[in-house]
Parts: sequence; structure tokens; C-alpha cells
Amino acid sequence: MAGLPFDQIDVSKADPPDQAFLHISPLNQVPVLILPDGSSMTESARICIMLAERHPRAGLAPAANSPGCADFLRWMTFMSSVVYSAALRFYHAGCYTADPGGTEVVKQAEVAEMDRDFAILMLSRRPGLAGRRSPLAGRHLSRHAGGLASPSRKGSERLAEHRTPVG
Repeated sequence: MAGLPFDQIDVSKADPPDQAFLHISPLNQVPVLILPDGSSMTESARICIMLAERHPRAGLAPAANSPGCADFLRWMTFMSSVVYSAALRFYHAGCYTADPGGTEVVKQAEVAEMDRDFAILMLSRRPGLAGRRSPLAGRHLSRHAGGLASPSRKGSERLAEHRTPVG
């Protein structure tokens, strides 16, 4: 979106976790962004916000002092803390119940939660949430609305040599 060079590596979820990936992301979280100083950043909303801050000419989000910035930050946080949590519980329902037959109940509850979440987003249709003034928020929303991506195995072998920071 910003026209910045980057390397995308798909990481498989393995048990035990890939040691090369744990070197980059000690909590075994994706996505992870390697910063210019070599440190790693996780949490997708914060990665998006940081990229928008560091590359304002790309127009990914409203400028820091603009009227739309507060709404942008609010919705990025809402999507990460509310929408993403519901998607996580839906796609990993077995982790949220001790009852072997309870996964469908968890999924039904999360579908209802996501319906409420998207209703809130639709009711607040304020300029700048998505679209030209803040394409990043729209992209972040579609990522959460589309669910969690299934990790592939092919990127694991590239992790040990990958040290290209994105700045």
C-alpha cells in the first residue's frame, strides 16, 4: 500500500515452534515486523499505525494532528481488541471450551459478537474510517473480517537467514 519494499514469509504453526521464528518473535506471534534497529514488533494494528506514522506521504492514515486521526486510532484499536478477538475465538473455538461438544456453541456466540461488532462499525460510518482518507483502516478491517489466514509451511526454511528490517 505504501510502496515500501518488504519480504513476506509465511510461517507454519508447529509444535514445538520453529526456533528460527522464535528468535524473531519470542511469543510466537504473527505478524511480526523487523525494525531498522533489528528489534521486532508484533500486533498488527500497531505495525500499521507505525508504518503510517513513519511514511506520512503514503497517505495510509490521517495525519497525526488532523481531525480524522482520533477516529482512525479508535477504530484501529477497536478492530484489534474487539473484532480480532471474536475472530480468534471463532476460528479456534476448541481452545475456549472444556466441553468437547462445545465448539459449535462458542462459534455461534462469536458469530453473534462479530455481527454486533460490524453493526457498530456500520453505525459509525464516519469519513476517514476507510477509503481514501485512511486506506489502512479499511485494509485492517478486511483482514479481520476475512478471518485468520492459514499459515503455510514454505516460509519456515527462510526464517534463519531473514534479517531484512523494514523502515
